[in-house]
Amino acid sequence: MRNSHPEYAAIGLCVLPAVVTAIWLRAFRLQLEAQEFVYTSIRTGTKRVNYGEIVNLEASGPAPKTGNILRSRLQLVSDRYLSINWKVFPREAALAFKARVGSGV
Repeated sequence: MRNSHPEYAAIGLCVLPAVVTAIWLRAFRLQLEAQEFVYTSIRTGTKRVNYGEIVNLEASGPAPKTGNILRSRLQLVSDRYLSINWKVFPREAALAFKARVGSGV
């Protein structure tokens, strides 16, 4: 503070990255239901997929320090692909997803 006035530029410089990150993270959603899941991302929008439509699941290598999967690519019956960004979700979300997809993939 200079002359008892707050330094708004410094405050903005500290707060802005956190606000941008929070907005970016809110754009990703994963809703696991009994027969299907709904995935929303910035790039693909909202996709609703039945677990039975998944033909193949490819996961990227785990993160070096945490061992968490970073991204996975799903091949669907329709020969379309869906990429899921796991970095923005807790590890439990990826484990729950894998349990619902099951060993049929």
